[in-house]
Amino acid sequence: RTPTPERFEVLCGELLRLDGFTNVILNAKGADDGCDLTADKSYPIAHGRVHLISWLGQCKHTSSDRALSADVVKGILHNFETQDDHQGLIIITNAKLSAGALKRMSDLRIFRHRPVIHWDMTVIEEFFDTHPFLIDKFGLDIPSQTLVGAGDLRVLILSDGSVFAYQVFDLLRKHGFDVRETRLHQFGANALSSSPYDLAGSFDLAFVFLAELYWAPIEHQVIDGIRASIKSGLKAVFTPFCAWSVGSRLNPSLDELLPVRVREASVDMFRLLSPDPPDRDRKFDLPAYSGTFIENQLVSFAVEEGSVSRGSASGTIRSTFEFLEAKRDASVLVRDSEGNPLLVVGDRGRGRTAYFNMCAHNCLTPFPMKSPLEGNEGLSRLPAEFALSFGNG
Repeated sequence: RTPTPERFEVLCGELLRLDGFTNVILNAKGADDGCDLTADKSYPIAHGRVHLISWLGQCKHTSSDRALSADVVKGILHNFETQDDHQGLIIITNAKLSAGALKRMSDLRIFRHRPVIHWDMTVIEEFFDTHPFLIDKFGLDIPSQTLVGAGDLRVLILSDGSVFAYQVFDLLRKHGFDVRETRLHQFGANALSSSPYDLAGSFDLAFVFLAELYWAPIEHQVIDGIRASIKSGLKAVFTPFCAWSVGSRLNPSLDELLPVRVREASVDMFRLLSPDPPDRDRKFDLPAYSGTFIENQLVSFAVEEGSVSRGSASGTIRSTFEFLEAKRDASVLVRDSEGNPLLVVGDRGRGRTAYFNMCAHNCLTPFPMKSPLEGNEGLSRLPAEFALSFGNG
């Protein structure tokens, strides 16, 4: 069961109240002039003071799988800009937002300095996780995310302590995997019953994260243990910046475990300074940026049904990624719109390794970055779908 558009507006008002908004008022049906609700929220600033922002809310409910288009968002933004009573705009929708819609919202934030945010179904489902009474109150049917067979796979997250590692952990947990987490750089002193040399006896699959601690060498004992476990049958998925740490000679012994190597690429500096793809007709007298990774870039991807997941998945995401090339004994399963490997697999003894070229790391660019797993249903399911097929393969 899904709520009617009118009931969805009531749900949106409830979500705002739960998030700390006050004076939440729903407008009468047919008299909103592009405004479904209004609300206020106080934000702390320096010296114990608070800044009050008056928000205009627009609720967009759809029964189709279509993304909210740029034209629809353009109309919402126009209505918002024609009034002076509210400083901020929040769009709440059960649909995805198209890349064009996100671009229009970003332009208003950057060039007009207006607070504009959106909550899509990913955010709404987070409310359902923390406030499950909403499901019964609004008579919702929330489909189970559990994947058949996921509970039979034992997964270890070797975490760098990053938000991205936690999100993958949480994603696998929600899909029913038997998942545990420990810190990669504290592996020798962790509370796991298994030693790094015997991971294959306790786990079927391990994810290795290195973004937040890319500058800190991994202990040789840990790398030797992962290598021995892979030879014993463990399957391991590596993520950025494992390849970078090999190329920079920080962890050279990781090289034999990875199905990829970094390559250096040169891009227009505007590409780094502006996360959106630049207009090729513009001429900027900027030096080229040359490196083995780039941050917060807008790329698209497409996964065919049955390749690495049970269903097809596609979309546009904002991601940090390494410039990679697959080794000769490895296979590229998915590439992004830049032609860069997104998902690569290779055989290592009795075990297998993979590289998931996606991250939420942000140190070069001044732009705040969300995890690429947020806001794209197909992509948020991809790591779990791949873990299931890779772990059983």
